[in-house]
Parts: sequence; C-alpha cells; structure tokens
Amino acid sequence: MRLAINMRALNDLWFSNFLLRVSDIIEEAIEGSFIHIPDDMTIPCTIRENSIKELINVIYPSIQNNLCFSDYIISKAILSTRNESVDEINDQMIGMFQGEEKVYYSFDEVEDDHNNFYPIEFLNSLTVSGLAPHKLRLKNGCLIILLRNINPSMAQD
Repeated sequence: MRLAINMRALNDLWFSNFLLRVSDIIEEAIEGSFIHIPDDMTIPCTIRENSIKELINVIYPSIQNNLCFSDYIISKAILSTRNESVDEINDQMIGMFQGEEKVYYSFDEVEDDHNNFYPIEFLNSLTVSGLAPHKLRLKNGCLIILLRNINPSMAQD
C-alpha cells in the first residue's frame, strides 16, 4: 500500500497535501475521529450487492478484454483492511477468469483432541493472516502471490 500511495503522491500534489493534512491531524474530523473522504476518491455504489463488482470495474476497466495480459493485472491493486473483504474480492475476480476451476482444500486437525474440542468444521472456518483459506480456488491465468521464506534459518533471528 505504501508504494501505491507514494507513487500517486509523487505525481498528484492535491493527493499529497491531503495525506499530509490527514497525518498531521489537520483534516477536519467528523464525529470525533472520522474524516470525510473526498468524492473524487470514492466510487458511488447504488446497490450494495454489486459494490465489489463495481469496485473491480473501476480499478480494472475492460478487465474481460485484458485478463490474459499480466502487466494489466499487476499494474493495479485493490487494498482492503479486512481478510473477509479480500476473500470476497478474490472470489469475484477468480470467477471472471475463463477455464476450469481447480479447488484445493487445507488439511486441518488437532493432535490429541480426544474430546473433539476443535471440530474440523471450526478449524476450516478459521482465516489466519498469511495462510491460504481452507478452500482455495484457482484457474489458469489467475495470478497468485507465493510467499516463501527461502532462508528459514534467518527467520529465527
């Protein structure tokens, strides 16, 4: 997120000044700690059920014509503060890709849980930051980010 904001701040003086006013707590507050986001930084949405689709269409215009171009997909980003929202956005975007969907499931269990305090359904419902969801949907052409510690011995430090 910082990189995206920095790139826009370099080229957009108004945006840069807005960020400075927010960070310096100069921007006018509404109801205590909220600020008004200017209308040109928001996407109007009339039907809540279509909000994610409208967001995707604004960030990725003509997405259906450009799905096969990786430069088009990676040149933009939709950021979210909640994992639940990220999952919703990913589900809708994966649905836009053509081709057969492949689903991968995690394998969750608790060792020595003789009283079944942690049922499989509960474990599968957990969304842990940094880990794939229990049900991972992928399609050919769909971009993924794979994070891996290539030097595990350094992680201990």
